Amino acid sequence: MGRTSIWRHLFAVIGDSGNMGSIALHERMGFRMVGTFEAVGFKFGRWVDTVLMQRPLGDGRDAPPDAKATNATAKDIGI
Repeated sequence: MGRTSIWRHLFAVIGDSGNMGSIALHERMGFRMVGTFEAVGFKFGRWVDTVLMQRPLGDGRDAPPDAKATNATAKDIGI
């Protein structure tokens, strides 16, 4: 990313594991599947699984956190 950030990952929650279009779109955007919650939603008369996907930003888990970023407060990051 070329700059210091406290944001390490993006997450996607796909509400129906059968939504292959959404899963494929997220994969093309660099997300990978990291988990599934089984039968947690009821949609159109059937139970559906929820898919969890994750995409690292920058070096993700391969780099230590920046000291400035780990000391940031909600005000510092605009929330």
